[in-house]
Amino acid sequence: MSNSNPPTPESHPPRAPRRRLSPATRAAISSISGWTSLFLCVAASAALVSGFGQMQAQAAAINATQPAVHFAWPPLAGLASADPAKPGADPLTWINAEIRGDLEHTLLSKLNANPFDRASLTAAHDALALTGWFREDLKLTRDPDGLVRVGATWRIPNAAVRWAGEDHLVTALGELLPVTYRADASGYKVIVGVGHEPPMPGQPWLGGDVQAGLKLLARLASCPGGNQIAAVDVSEFSPGRAMSIVTDLGNRILWGGPVDEFNPGQAPPAAKLARLAQLYREQGRIDASRSVLDIRLVDGVYIHDTANAMSRANLLTQEPKSGAKPDKSSAQKSKKTASR
Repeated sequence: MSNSNPPTPESHPPRAPRRRLSPATRAAISSISGWTSLFLCVAASAALVSGFGQMQAQAAAINATQPAVHFAWPPLAGLASADPAKPGADPLTWINAEIRGDLEHTLLSKLNANPFDRASLTAAHDALALTGWFREDLKLTRDPDGLVRVGATWRIPNAAVRWAGEDHLVTALGELLPVTYRADASGYKVIVGVGHEPPMPGQPWLGGDVQAGLKLLARLASCPGGNQIAAVDVSEFSPGRAMSIVTDLGNRILWGGPVDEFNPGQAPPAAKLARLAQLYREQGRIDASRSVLDIRLVDGVYIHDTANAMSRANLLTQEPKSGAKPDKSSAQKSKKTASR
């Protein structure tokens, strides 16, 4: 018969006692295990990145397309869009062909055929921002077919500022635009006599005189005979906060202080505008065809006839001959004539 009794403990050889690892040894093993895991993770990540980079390079090579550009040009007044009705036709915008070509060249010079190259897109964005044409919402996007679209709020020319014999376009806020004309060739009304040099494109002109002149031009825009206004002279703005209107005949209308400030001893802007409108209705000229017209004072319009002022002054200071008396009519003409 077989023996069914379980083996006694004496039937197995005695086990050797387990050797306990010292704390230092366990720490070393744990450190080695951690570094090994980290190495494996880094190696796996590097392999993944390398593989993704190769895949991206292959995708870029497959999809490489010479970029084309599309600007959302500002439309002409009264139109909702500048897009032409016929493909290939010039856009319906006030931005002329030369400026459009310069902007397109600036954009294309920074782009390449790689559709995944964000650095070139950023460089193109920054180059366009430096032109001064766009406000802070300038945005560039690139379609899969390589078309780069430019969207932004445009800065719009409002007037020209004369500096060093050239007329520089500015916005209604006095921000400089990158367009310069020879004197009186821009087609815009001009601000002359400014006290500071031009700023960087897109930046406002310093000194406040340009902005004061722009505000005066804005108030004069609805005045009858406004087409006879050629410029606003701000050369006396810094010392006396005074401005003059220069007409297309070269005559001057002394306006006075800024339109948005209280000017002691002067008529309010509405009264000055009413005087100009009355002169235009009655004489067909807002300057009354006189070389200097003063509309600043509260009590009315004063005409300064300076053409022969010196000769009349000499005549009045001469001693009468043979008891003759001075010409009263000449003396009267030398005085200011008030028109209320």
